[in-house]
Amino acid sequence: MEGGPWLVHGITWDGPAERGGAPSLSVAGADGALRGIPLTSGLRLGWRVLDARVHCLGFTTVHSASARTRVPCPDRALAAHGAACPACEQRDDTRLIHAFHRSGKVPEGLRDYLMQPHWLYLAVSAAGQLKVGTASSARRWNRLAEQGAAAAVYVAAAADGRVVRVLEDAVTAGLGISQAISSAAKLAAFARALPEPRLARLLDARAAEVTRLLGEVGGIGGFDVVRENWQPPAAARGLLSAAPRSAYPADPGVGEHALALASVLGPFALGAAGPEAEAFVAHLGRLRGRRIELGPFESTLPARQAPLF
Repeated sequence: MEGGPWLVHGITWDGPAERGGAPSLSVAGADGALRGIPLTSGLRLGWRVLDARVHCLGFTTVHSASARTRVPCPDRALAAHGAACPACEQRDDTRLIHAFHRSGKVPEGLRDYLMQPHWLYLAVSAAGQLKVGTASSARRWNRLAEQGAAAAVYVAAAADGRVVRVLEDAVTAGLGISQAISSAAKLAAFARALPEPRLARLLDARAAEVTRLLGEVGGIGGFDVVRENWQPPAAARGLLSAAPRSAYPADPGVGEHALALASVLGPFALGAAGPEAEAFVAHLGRLRGRRIELGPFESTLPARQAPLF
């Protein structure tokens, strides 16, 4: 799909849940309707950023556990925080998710979503940084691909979104495991990716600690301790090899670029670029909220490539 302008909403992972889904570049045209461009291996993705400013992507209204509506920004405003203007940020139902277990005050549609079964997971980056997180039953496999996890294990099945977030806070408080890994850290991790067996051992050891903690917490019901491994989708295999990687040596959110895609995980893509067709890891999340044109563009890269960190 060429032409434009397209407003980029980000990299989505939909499709067969048992395989983590498949990556697409989600874009909206002048009508506001979302379209997905499958990011398949071998695709030559060329783009020109028409406006380096970040535009508001609108807001989400959650109707139920299985239905939600994405509403384009009525004012076509610039983003003030993340990818939303102040007005759309206040109208976005999903901003209330992480405070639900403390306040309990959410719209009925979001309450229905949050009261479905949820899962608690541990995930690691390619270099072994650890985080604890949550996912709804419907998207628990796709969620980890969206997060850019190199490996993960589900450690608890909770009755609802309130219980799972109480457990998440308990793991952070009891074991010091973070609830977030920055995009910069995830990108840098691909330069020093650990072999898969080492990641598996690390994850198994920390999951055992979490299991012990969950068995000792008092006053929390409505969950079962589990141990269910998640495997990265096929599209991610190239990024997770232990081969040395270099960061794409330009900002994908400014100017003209092209990548011959080989592998994608989360918002990160491994692809060949430049006259030497060298393989780089690019953070395509930098396109989120920007207006672009798709077409036969080329990357202009500096002579010396910068390391990932």
